[in-house]
Amino acid sequence: MRDIIRRILDIEREQKRRYKNNALARYNTDRVHAKQMEFHRCKKRNRWVFGGNRTGKTECGAAETVWLARGIHPYRDNKRTDGWVVSLSRAVQREVAQKKILRYLNPDWIADVVMESGKAQNPSGGIIDYIAVKNVFGTISTICFKTCESGRDKFAGASLDYVWFDEEPPEDIYDECAMRVVDKKGLIFGTMTPLLGLTFVYKRIYLNCNADPEVWHIFMEWSDNPYLDGDEVARISAAMSDDELNVRRYGRFTEAKGAVYTEFDERTHVIPPFPRNRKRQDFAPKSGQTDVHRDACQVLRSHLPKAQRSGCAHGDNALTGRVIDDDMFGVCRRLKSIDDGYFVFLNYKTGKFEVHNKKDARTLCLVLPYDRLDERTVRRVLYTRAERVAQITERMERDNARIEARRIRAAVDGAVAACAGGGVL
Repeated sequence: MRDIIRRILDIEREQKRRYKNNALARYNTDRVHAKQMEFHRCKKRNRWVFGGNRTGKTECGAAETVWLARGIHPYRDNKRTDGWVVSLSRAVQREVAQKKILRYLNPDWIADVVMESGKAQNPSGGIIDYIAVKNVFGTISTICFKTCESGRDKFAGASLDYVWFDEEPPEDIYDECAMRVVDKKGLIFGTMTPLLGLTFVYKRIYLNCNADPEVWHIFMEWSDNPYLDGDEVARISAAMSDDELNVRRYGRFTEAKGAVYTEFDERTHVIPPFPRNRKRQDFAPKSGQTDVHRDACQVLRSHLPKAQRSGCAHGDNALTGRVIDDDMFGVCRRLKSIDDGYFVFLNYKTGKFEVHNKKDARTLCLVLPYDRLDERTVRRVLYTRAERVAQITERMERDNARIEARRIRAAVDGAVAACAGGGVL
């Protein structure tokens, strides 16, 4: 009897293991997400899903990737493949795209895992460099993970069958990846929430301004996801503004225009002028401020002498400005996904936005040359991160060498011309 019970328990454990490891077999079976399946069936080579939060867009990107790697895509000609999964940062990769792919990738299909950090025995807890996948043809396909924060140079050289963008990349990285799939006539697909406004994706994908016949897109919203409760969707929607609904629910592109605070009323919110104490530190945290305000302000105050040396302070040993903890395009949030020490400070004296990092002794990272926070801010922060100092320095040296060479040539040409004009030659 004990042997029978033990065998039954073993069978139950094996059934649970197989159920857990075969999430891909259950994808779009009991409940069908019609727009996910429309994405998978589309034969275009450059497909994009624009969706709000929790609409199921990332799920279809992960399933598409595993199908291609495994060689079992139900709507395409299958073969051995090499592909990239591109995330905004390593942290975002681990928490989003990497986690989804590991969910759909049966461990029995994994031939090898090479880690950027962490242990291969527990890939979900670290940062994966690439996964070698056993495909149905008896060979090995690869899924390689890339991040936008590494810069464009890290995207050169490869020949690929597909690239999946999990959220919107900088345009230069998009262009570089597009070159990686040219020789194999490979695929590009992206899944994103358009938080940055009318960017290159809006022009080149949504509007398809180049009239590329291979470009295709679809929008997903909460009601498209069969796993979301209708009452909960209605409750959350009722509490959101029209602008928030456009982005967070419907995944629509929006332009930064109109009133920032629609509830503003001059009769209520404007007071007569009063004398101002210029030595007051406006950045000091006040009662009722968020933790983001309080943490950033405490960092600035504790580092004030060093901040002055780095150019953060202006006159009378006082900083005048405020910490920006939220914005229409989610730039502050995206910076924190790159490094949770980042915060944005608006300097009233200079009228400039400054990017700081509370983890650094000198908090100031850079002063932004832009008059608003948008996609350019994220690109500039990614470009100027410490990891790229050597690349930036090398590029500056090359540029300086070219300038010096042009100056010398101009001087020589000038001397030759002068001699020729004077009859010396």
